[in-house]
Amino acid sequence: MFWKIASCLWFPIMLLVISIISIIKPLKIKGAFVIKNSLKNDKTWKYTNRFYFCWLLFLSIGLLIYEIISLEKVKSGELSWHIARRNISFIGIFILLLPLPITTIALKLKFDQDGNYRKV
Repeated sequence: MFWKIASCLWFPIMLLVISIISIIKPLKIKGAFVIKNSLKNDKTWKYTNRFYFCWLLFLSIGLLIYEIISLEKVKSGELSWHIARRNISFIGIFILLLPLPITTIALKLKFDQDGNYRKV
């Protein structure tokens, strides 16, 4: 049972740790989730990283709460282990991808095409 719980909780805990570290010390490497407009200058890159990882932090906390509730339902017999694991996997993928369009929209609202702050 320990390995089932550990296999279920490692992903949201990893997301929490990565989010907190990336909010405190933003990434300098332009890695996996690169939004084209974020490469304009350093301001846009820092804003994009902070915005994305703040969203990821809140969503990973929600995933962790969902997984704890799912594990309680599996423990009480209300939910099958395989169905709970499948749902958690799909939600995990969704949580990784959801902040991307939100971050892109926020970046376009805050900065112009040259990477300067928009005038209000």
